[in-house]
Amino acid sequence: LEPQLAEYRRSEIPNLNLLDRSPLLNNFDPLLTDGYDRLSTWLTENETNTDLLLRLAGVEEVFDTNGLIQPVSQPGARAYVVASACVDFTGALEPSTAGSLTEQWNPASQVLIADSTAPACDPTISGIASLGEATIIAESANQVELQVNTPTGGWLVLADTDYPGWIATVNGTPTTIHRGNLAFRAVEIPSGESTVIFNYQPGWLLPGLLVSLFGLLATLVLFRWRPSVAGST
Repeated sequence: LEPQLAEYRRSEIPNLNLLDRSPLLNNFDPLLTDGYDRLSTWLTENETNTDLLLRLAGVEEVFDTNGLIQPVSQPGARAYVVASACVDFTGALEPSTAGSLTEQWNPASQVLIADSTAPACDPTISGIASLGEATIIAESANQVELQVNTPTGGWLVLADTDYPGWIATVNGTPTTIHRGNLAFRAVEIPSGESTVIFNYQPGWLLPGLLVSLFGLLATLVLFRWRPSVAGST
């Protein structure tokens, strides 16, 4: 069986992760968010900072050109806490300058967000050694619940795609999900212990449900309706 699995992996067909029941960063979805598309461009067009980008995405292993699994050096966590958020106007978000990212931004201490009110990045801010920890305690297809503990407050980064339709609460209070590190989800958290819940509730869900119910009702009415036939015998 193992030689056959190796052959499948070398074929590079989509969704090979199903063989190992593991999540995959690139699932070949044709509908990509703009940030995810830019992250993919980074990974395919640059070689100098590939490990950094993979850590930001929480990737632990990669398939090499022979279809074999190789571990990532210093793999990143799927959920982690950083000190602050920043926005970079100097071009670090462009693939052409990905090699110099760490000169302008320390990803261990700050998360990049698309918010012009955020301060500029500061690579001198200390890392995550004492910032706190984040643990996923429950998840399903439509929800991720995390327990976060940080003495100073900061930002929770979840290396799941920031796809439209996700909402978040911190200790039961709705909060804004920022697109962090190009493609993922980031929320601001207070000091102490916090429960952060991400729920998938797309805006089209209720209108779509109403349209479907109306269509079903109309179909039932049409099947039950029998027009009378005029005429005499």
